[in-house]
Amino acid sequence: MSVLLRRARFSRGGAWAVGLALLPLLALCALWVSGFHINMTASLPYGLYREVDVPVQRGVLVLACLPQGPHAELARQRHYLSPGHCPARLAPLIKPVVAVAGDQVVFADAAVEVNGVALTNSAALPRDPSGHPMPRPQPRQQRLADGQLLLVSSYNPGSFDGRYFGVLDADAVHAVVEPVLTWHRRGMR
Repeated sequence: MSVLLRRARFSRGGAWAVGLALLPLLALCALWVSGFHINMTASLPYGLYREVDVPVQRGVLVLACLPQGPHAELARQRHYLSPGHCPARLAPLIKPVVAVAGDQVVFADAAVEVNGVALTNSAALPRDPSGHPMPRPQPRQQRLADGQLLLVSSYNPGSFDGRYFGVLDADAVHAVVEPVLTWHRRGMR
């Protein structure tokens, strides 16, 4: 067998191997372009979420970018958020909207309260698992103005969310999302 024929066979085999290796990456890109997002953080169930055409309101899940500033820098330094395409060069958050314009919010030690009701699993931890002190929003009590939102996940009491960085401007929201296929440590839902 000639060297040329062996090279041709290797080249074709190598091309197939490269193509097969790139297939998962291409599938992920196609999902992202189609409005699908993968959550691999413990703040919400792991899984696949898709963008939906629903207005931002209390109770919906949103894909939002933490604005540039001290909280984004803290999230980057402590690896609370992965690198990503948001303006602060961090991955977007997927969090539920728990308060909107007109709502009264209190960042109490025992829980975040919205309109006098304590949110489940919303107590701010004084320190993260590595022992670093956690920030607290200021002011501790406020009425949300037009264009403001509060994002807090009750799914995981250790979630990095509004209990630490406070209120966000509504323009931080990229999209409203809903779960498509999610799972917990014990199985799919």
